[in-house]
Amino acid sequence: MKTMTPLQIGGQIVATAALLAGVATFASGPGYRYFGADEALVKLSITHATQRLEACHKRSAEELAKLPPNMRAANQCSRERVPMELVIDVDGRRLMVAVAQPAGLSKDSASSIYRLFRVPAGTHTVAVHMRESARPEGYDFTAEKVVDLKPHAVLVVDFDDDAAAFRFR
Repeated sequence: MKTMTPLQIGGQIVATAALLAGVATFASGPGYRYFGADEALVKLSITHATQRLEACHKRSAEELAKLPPNMRAANQCSRERVPMELVIDVDGRRLMVAVAQPAGLSKDSASSIYRLFRVPAGTHTVAVHMRESARPEGYDFTAEKVVDLKPHAVLVVDFDDDAAAFRFR
């Protein structure tokens, strides 16, 4: 094994010190700002299982008799769900219209939408509308709230399935 000369050892010490100084500088160095000093953020994060595409069919006694005993469920329901349509407005200005398809191979799981919107800090009227049924017009759920967003504040809008209502936090 070859021994290192004093010059090589000194070079290695200098290189290691420079590397450590760079790491220390950038570890606490320039701060990253996601948005400007006078901006706030609105986060829309909704995962919701919409209504079924077709209504359930109640089987008659004759239909049930034709089925094997382990398949005799009184209702026959399709698995596929309706796509979720979501609209968000801030101060009457439309920020987004999105349609989320149901997840899963049979399109039988929840639909999800996650979006971020930068808005100026201040008082805003936030309105959210969701269609979860096959109706051609109108919305199944609507909520509107006046919020005061400070600079760098984050408003999260989600949907509470148990309460069947939007939440603004």
